[in-house]
Amino acid sequence: MTGELPAYPVCELEFDAPDPRNPRYSRAEVDRFGHVPGAYPHLQHRLSLRKNLITGEFEYYAFFFVDGRETVVKRGSFAEVLDYGNARVREVWGDNPEWPRHVDVPCDHHRVCTRTCPRMRERLAEA
Repeated sequence: MTGELPAYPVCELEFDAPDPRNPRYSRAEVDRFGHVPGAYPHLQHRLSLRKNLITGEFEYYAFFFVDGRETVVKRGSFAEVLDYGNARVREVWGDNPEWPRHVDVPCDHHRVCTRTCPRMRERLAEA
């Protein structure tokens, strides 16, 4: 991939609410990609970001469609895990024009922010 890729902000504060079906993890998840182009069916997976609410670490996990298995592939701080996801997208998709390329960046709760950022929503409500 060449040139500057657009930034897509991801807000770590959105990952604080527990999933009612599995309270060990955040309700919020972000899929970094939904499938692997050209992969054999048994390797086909999506890569999703979530927060482990027990450890406080962020995780990327692969969900394999063929058997419903989940495998954690990266744990760490929010920034570390976002960097991993960006690198994994470059590795899997490269310059494939079918994939809308962007770089996930941490929300700064001000200028580079998501529409659902809790702090931004508070500021807008006060205005």
